[in-house]
Parts: sequence; structure tokens; C-alpha cells
Amino acid sequence: NHICVTEKFRGKGVATKLIDQIIKLAKSKNIYTIQLDVWAMNGNAKNSFSKLGFKTFNEKMELKI
Repeated sequence: NHICVTEKFRGKGVATKLIDQIIKLAKSKNIYTIQLDVWAMNGNAKNSFSKLGFKTFNEKMELKI
């Protein structure tokens, strides 16, 4: 399951509004933890999610063979 904001809408608060709605929905269903994956090279997304209060708790590593 992937969610992304199209480039032309980035920087306009769309991701923040999406996360706000996800948080409201989760709370209404008694869910109190939200996890997401961010590509390591996507510094903008990492910064945006950090500003929303997300903390890194796990990192994945990969070896292409």
C-alpha cells in the first residue's frame, strides 16, 4: 500500500492533511500507532514526517545480488 503526493502538489500541505485525517481515523478505531516506510533517498519525505512527529524506529537494509 503506497501513498504519495504528486510532484506538482508537494509543498502545499497535502501530506500533512492526509496524515491528519489518517490520525483521526486511527484514533476513532482505537489505533494508537501509525507506521510508515520512507525510501532512504527521500530526504524531503523524511523531514516532512519528522516535523509531523514521526520517529525512526527501524531501518531496512538490502543487498542486490
